[in-house]
Amino acid sequence: MGATFQWRDDVDARHDAVIVAERLSALGEDGVRLLRNLLVGNDAAKHALIESPASIADLIDAVGRPGTQFALECLATIAMVPCGAACLAEHDAVRRLSSMVAQFAPHHHLINPLLRILDKIGSAASTDDALAELAIAGNGLALTLVSRHAPIANSTLNSLLVNVVIDRLNADQCPDPTPGLSYLNAVLRRHPNAVRLPSQGFRRLLADDNESVRVLTALTVSLSGLADADLDRLSVGVLVRALNAPGASAALATVVGRRPCLASSGAAAIPSLMGLSKSDRSNSYASLSVLVAGLDHVAVAITSSRQFLFDLLGSLQSPEIRRSAAALVHSLSRSRPDVRSSLNGAGALRALVAGMSKVHDGGADDSDAGSYLQLSMAALANLLVHHRLDVDSPETFNGVARMIVAGLQERCPRLRANACCALKNLLYDRHLVVRAPLIVDEIVSRSDLVSLIFDRDQGVQLSAVGILRNLFHPGNHSLSPDQQHIHRLSPGLAHCVVSLNSHIVLEALLAVSNIASGVRVHKIALLRCHQLLYAVQSRMLHPWPEIRLACALIIDNLFRKSWIFKKKRTAELVPVEFLVRIGLKATLEKVRAAEASSECPNVDVVYRVERAIRGFDKTINVLRALRYTYVQTADLVPIHQ
Repeated sequence: MGATFQWRDDVDARHDAVIVAERLSALGEDGVRLLRNLLVGNDAAKHALIESPASIADLIDAVGRPGTQFALECLATIAMVPCGAACLAEHDAVRRLSSMVAQFAPHHHLINPLLRILDKIGSAASTDDALAELAIAGNGLALTLVSRHAPIANSTLNSLLVNVVIDRLNADQCPDPTPGLSYLNAVLRRHPNAVRLPSQGFRRLLADDNESVRVLTALTVSLSGLADADLDRLSVGVLVRALNAPGASAALATVVGRRPCLASSGAAAIPSLMGLSKSDRSNSYASLSVLVAGLDHVAVAITSSRQFLFDLLGSLQSPEIRRSAAALVHSLSRSRPDVRSSLNGAGALRALVAGMSKVHDGGADDSDAGSYLQLSMAALANLLVHHRLDVDSPETFNGVARMIVAGLQERCPRLRANACCALKNLLYDRHLVVRAPLIVDEIVSRSDLVSLIFDRDQGVQLSAVGILRNLFHPGNHSLSPDQQHIHRLSPGLAHCVVSLNSHIVLEALLAVSNIASGVRVHKIALLRCHQLLYAVQSRMLHPWPEIRLACALIIDNLFRKSWIFKKKRTAELVPVEFLVRIGLKATLEKVRAAEASSECPNVDVVYRVERAIRGFDKTINVLRALRYTYVQTADLVPIHQ
């Protein structure tokens, strides 16, 4: 039996605790029991021990000797004090106590205080297997500890534990579902499709009387990629009523993003989400962005609040929340025209340019910055649709042009594609009279556009060809590309016309059609692009009727009006002779015959092919008449139909 400790009335319990702790080895089990009694409900005694490193070390050493239960209860009591957990961690308590989990697992009176200590210290990674076995046996605290490091390294134990947890949650009576839900939540954060949630049990949990259980269940459902539609619907209802709970707004964004049909159910959360904007802006912006994508009236409600709109645009320059703010602006920019007008009226273009400039100037190269730039450039492209930049300040226009040029040179294919869309929409503005030469000389004349047409990413190619389509649009009189531009771009257009992607082919042919419908200079330049014209002819029998129609439009536009038939304009004679040699008329007649033999001929294709053949015949007749008069000047070879 150990030595006895004599009480002294003139010494308070604070000093008694320290004295007992210093004599634990001599007092034995009775001393540990006495120390446990002194610490219960006495914060002063706990702090006295915490301030005595030697006492803490002796108390940890007492674990494993007689009185282990009382030593563990002492340590658990100390761990309850905020600074006590840190003190135990400094004395290597995690490693020393974690190694005893398997040893104490069969003893209920020992394992529970040990788990409480590890729970407060916040680490038990080295005891995954032992904790998993305890959790499988039904220890809720062990399950809570395992959830912090889920999934555990042992895949067999992890699968077994997941099945056990699901069975318990699916049971008619589950006394405390919180540990199980926490574990599933942790597993699903790493592997969203690893667990199929039981519908019956989770429906009951989503209707539980305890709000924290309902919210945790909804958070778990939001993380599961295999949850059924009914669980998602019930989860939205729970999350809408508990948006102040941590992670609720982000979970709402996830569920509605997965099920756009539930956007109307989540619309009730709009006022609350807009109210959360200052306290939890990132998650509230993310939730609003998915709601806006499904409901136009949500976008109207957001843009009608001027203060919220100004806060949103100001958030584009905040590194912490700029990505979610850009996602919301992007969703708004895809909505109705009046919503885009409200954004432009609030200065969205200026805000986007300022935010992107800050990222470029800061040299950020992380994934968050890249995602932010993609969303911002996509929003900028949408806001340029039917927007007159000539009414904006020169600083705004120059900033927009500068960001587009920078985006065209980025390494990220998506960002380049978005920059191409922005430039395409910018060039569609027919009021760019003063600034048009700058656009053509600084962007189109450079090799950037040519390299984009030959880009490996098909999305970039498609958007780059769209730039040419708008650049040569017949109504875009403010832009004046010359023959050199067309000759420089023709190899890229020919490359796109013979692409394996039919969408790129169609866009390229429409760009060529716009060139063919331009002024005489454009027509002459196109007639001299033999490689491009040969590529167009090769697509005239394409399976897509839209592509056949675009090919017919090119020939029809090329020979429309009277420019080609005016005498003494012999510059056209040699280029047209090339079309005769490659058998253009014969190909057009094949298209006409194919449409005539089709069960469902395309009337538009037939009409345009007929016009193209008539125009080509008329050109040939004029060439026959001019051949004798201007043969020395034109240097023509005999024409054969």
